[in-house]
Amino acid sequence: MKTVIYYYSYTQKTKLAAEALGKVCGAELREIQETKKRNKLNALFGGCPAGLRHQASSIKPVDVNLKNCDPIFIGSPIWAGNAAPALNALLAQINLKDKNVILFFTMRGGGGKNAIQYLTELITAQGGKVIDSVIFRSMVKTEELTKQAEDFGKKYKK
Repeated sequence: MKTVIYYYSYTQKTKLAAEALGKVCGAELREIQETKKRNKLNALFGGCPAGLRHQASSIKPVDVNLKNCDPIFIGSPIWAGNAAPALNALLAQINLKDKNVILFFTMRGGGGKNAIQYLTELITAQGGKVIDSVIFRSMVKTEELTKQAEDFGKKYKK
């Protein structure tokens, strides 16, 4: 079975975590990209409220074929205590039935448990199983964030 990592990254912190996880786990990275690039104001005043309401944004096509893939890592920054809208868009397109899912998030402030709880319920309702989750603090040096992700990923090294 192949390990796959889906991630959305606005400031490149989640991308850094995904790359570190991928390196340790030997995983295939699948980046989620929005069709319209956000500026800081749009991320704050558009993306955060949309994340709070669990709304989806428009994303570019991404490979959602999960045949022979397990586990599936899914990562996003935390916006207003929830996953970014791009991640909500992915979850509307992907079939996680009978898949083991590991959620990972990057965040600057507090919170994040809402995102884990909401996405766990959503993935469970789709027939998937969240087997683990982690929140990486992104207000640290690049090396520290990389180390956090590598240390977490060691549990899933193949």
